[in-house]
Amino acid sequence: MKKRLAMLLAIACFMGSLSMMEIGRCGTREIHGADSSFRVDCLGIVWGVLRSLQGAPAQVVIRVRVLEDSRAPYAAFAVQAVQPLSGATDWVTRRRPLAAVNDVVSSREVFKDMTGRRLLFYRQAAGAPDPAPDLVVYYMGVPDTTPEFADAGQMENYFELAFNRLTKR
Repeated sequence: MKKRLAMLLAIACFMGSLSMMEIGRCGTREIHGADSSFRVDCLGIVWGVLRSLQGAPAQVVIRVRVLEDSRAPYAAFAVQAVQPLSGATDWVTRRRPLAAVNDVVSSREVFKDMTGRRLLFYRQAAGAPDPAPDLVVYYMGVPDTTPEFADAGQMENYFELAFNRLTKR
């Protein structure tokens, strides 16, 4: 029994090392965005939903902010929508320069079919020939912890508080 368990453990370790080699070969680090308020490196990612009282569709806002005054390690970013069952992707925001504050706004309706989001970060500037991102932060859908607001001012206040908390981490 112990030999069988040791053999299974050895196989699992070997398979894990193969998958890590594959990731290392392409140079892309992939991380699950675990919450509606998330920090990776010097980047903060905060989600919010702006509801309309007039019956217009709700808007999902993903705000990406560089949290430190120093130069960000990434020069550009893009966002893809992902259909989790088929793996199909579609561009929400094509590769563009990463500013200090970046908003990606989508109608809540578009999350019905393409629920996932991949935020791709590139060390090379937009327009550079290398299409492979250096960092990918992925979400399976709008995070459950994403707050909803009826007023844009309330959402802006929330974003400020959330980014202040992320800066202290």
